[in-house]
Amino acid sequence: MVKIAIAGGSSNVASEIIDVLVATGKHEMLLLSRQEASTSSAIKGTTWVQVDYQNQTQLTHALKGVHTLLSFVAEQEDPNSPIQKNLIKAAIEAGVKRFAPSEWATSGIVSWYSYKAEIRRYLQKINEEHQDLAQVVARAIDYEHPWPVVGGISGVEMSLKQMIELGEKIRGKPFKVEELPISELKDGTWKSSWTPKIDHPAVPPQKNDELSRLMVSEILRGISAGDFLCSDEWNRLLPDFEFTQAEFLTSVWEGKP
Repeated sequence: MVKIAIAGGSSNVASEIIDVLVATGKHEMLLLSRQEASTSSAIKGTTWVQVDYQNQTQLTHALKGVHTLLSFVAEQEDPNSPIQKNLIKAAIEAGVKRFAPSEWATSGIVSWYSYKAEIRRYLQKINEEHQDLAQVVARAIDYEHPWPVVGGISGVEMSLKQMIELGEKIRGKPFKVEELPISELKDGTWKSSWTPKIDHPAVPPQKNDELSRLMVSEILRGISAGDFLCSDEWNRLLPDFEFTQAEFLTSVWEGKP
């Protein structure tokens, strides 16, 4: 049993979802609405909460303890979707685990539904900024039990060959792959058509080429030796955390030459 909040709880579409969820008897239901509760709007098995969607502090307080937030808010009057953005910010602050934006009807040519595409972009940006490592560290700080002596965090484990195959699938064409012998990486005699350059203020420009070659050599040797494999203690301690999968690289590689 979890606590579910419905934003736009007085809408017709939301009412159908609410009826089915209430009928299961499995969850605590919270209905968020700009309207005051009335006898006609009351739904047995739910709690009605009048909110100001412009007041993020109030929204955060209302969403405390909520596991899933479903939005049925309509924002035809503003394609920037400020109400749902406030909801998302409040949900993050309140620790809501799941959020489903207002996606009923369509969102393409129909202009008054353009706010839906904006929210998709907004959520994508937020999820890019909140990376797994930072999220797990934040949750580890709140972890009430003893920390493990070794606290590894392991996302997706894959070989370079598997990563290349994934990249080629996303791009729809092969990479130009150059294989470098370990012996040449070790003695520094390796050659390639391209070398990644270090972009760091601590690296003097005159040392860039030299240090870039050194880093490429040692990183590739480290990958080959398994030095970048990480244990998964925090994965096991936080089993409900959903790690970003390698397919996120679609946004990096898709449509690129």
